[in-house]
Amino acid sequence: MSYCFLWLVSQAVSAQGASWYVDNVAAGAGTGKSWTDAWSSFANVRWGTGGVTAGDTLYISGGSSSKTYTQSLNVGAGGQAGNPLYIRVGQDAGHNGRVVFSNSSIKCSDYQYLYVSGQYQSSTNLYFNDITTGTEYTPAIGGSGGGHVVEYVIVNNTMAGITFGNGLTAPTIVRNCAIYGVRGKVGISLRGEMAVGQWDKYVIQNCFVQGISSGAAGPDLIHVNAGSTVASNYFTYLAGTPSTDEHPDMIQAMGPKYVKVCNNVFDSPTDSCVDLDLWYSGSDTTMTNVYLFNNLVKSTKGSYLGWQGFRIYHSSGAITRIQGLKIFNNTLTDLGNRTIGVFYTGGSTVVKDCEIRNNILANTTGISIEANTGYKASDWNVDYNVIAAGPSGNSTCVVAGAPYVQAHGSTAMPVFNSYTQNSPGNDLRLSQSDSVARAAGVDLSAYTQTDISGSIRPSGSAWDIGAYTGSPSALRPPTRLMIVNQ
Repeated sequence: MSYCFLWLVSQAVSAQGASWYVDNVAAGAGTGKSWTDAWSSFANVRWGTGGVTAGDTLYISGGSSSKTYTQSLNVGAGGQAGNPLYIRVGQDAGHNGRVVFSNSSIKCSDYQYLYVSGQYQSSTNLYFNDITTGTEYTPAIGGSGGGHVVEYVIVNNTMAGITFGNGLTAPTIVRNCAIYGVRGKVGISLRGEMAVGQWDKYVIQNCFVQGISSGAAGPDLIHVNAGSTVASNYFTYLAGTPSTDEHPDMIQAMGPKYVKVCNNVFDSPTDSCVDLDLWYSGSDTTMTNVYLFNNLVKSTKGSYLGWQGFRIYHSSGAITRIQGLKIFNNTLTDLGNRTIGVFYTGGSTVVKDCEIRNNILANTTGISIEANTGYKASDWNVDYNVIAAGPSGNSTCVVAGAPYVQAHGSTAMPVFNSYTQNSPGNDLRLSQSDSVARAAGVDLSAYTQTDISGSIRPSGSAWDIGAYTGSPSALRPPTRLMIVNQ
């Protein structure tokens, strides 16, 4: 069984090959072999034989405090599995300041196994500012190859953030990054295969992603296909005018097979939090093993109710099979449309081994699974959910097109540590005085043993409902590894 952990063991960054250097004020021999003789321009970097190759590290000087580069770095070589090519910010005194790419980028082409790291001790020192040229797809870091690790990067005011695909076939990780002000197509995109029978092949973890949205239009924050895990991230939008007509989904999973979305915070969705639309899957109209758990959904923009939570549908055809869909231990609040919805399935859909359990839906529109000739209500395991109307929502639970009464559900409002509709200061952990969701859930330890904060489940005699377990345990691994030093 595959589990979703809140932390990722850091891969070693120490290279086995040669070290090479870029410094845009270097005035030495220009061989790239030392800071004194560093290449003074990215265009001067020698790649491949006699230059930067697999196992080597290319260091970029940040000066003593900060240094700006207005030229893009066009990568000209790749690494190998187990032997990547490293691109790192300077680690030595006088060169360990902030490296800033201004309206420029790292272009990886179709090279594979690149390790791009902006980490210097406890700081994030790789910045990309004001990507204003190009199309709505133009990223700060991107290419069509895979096998990469991108970590400790900050992007501000950009068309797109970090994007790889569509030829992605090797495992790829984006972690510990912050992307602000995405105006174009997408914040982070790892678009690998459409059908992979493997968990955790493409991972987005511990990132902050913010898009610019008009409400009706704005960027998707995440694009993934099959075999992807999106874990321990924070997603939100800022009101403004985007440079795209995209419908702003926080996560768009276009190949919904072996996908995990867990331990994330979704703040004020303007379209959906998680969009599972089989429109992108071509002739394959089946959904297999999609787990959505330990996620927190909230809306904190004035009196605005967020739009949709988790939606499963086919916008231009039929879903023939949904198998292994697990939606559990999420807390969703302040949503005004389709909180958990299965709709537009078309034709006759076979449903097998699907469950929606241990979720809190407070001040939302409840659960809605449309009627379909291929399944009946008993084919869905919908139980142990708290569906509370709150000040502006309802307690609707519809399964297979008809009102459904859970055997162990509740419509009472749970007691949170603090809750007011749309308040940014809400603390959506369960209060010690709560009797609605605490110890009222079913044991789902076959899928995870922790809550969104890393506390061990159960904290008492039985599982708590929602993203948080009621009482924090002594063992709490870190939940936010991103280093942001703005």
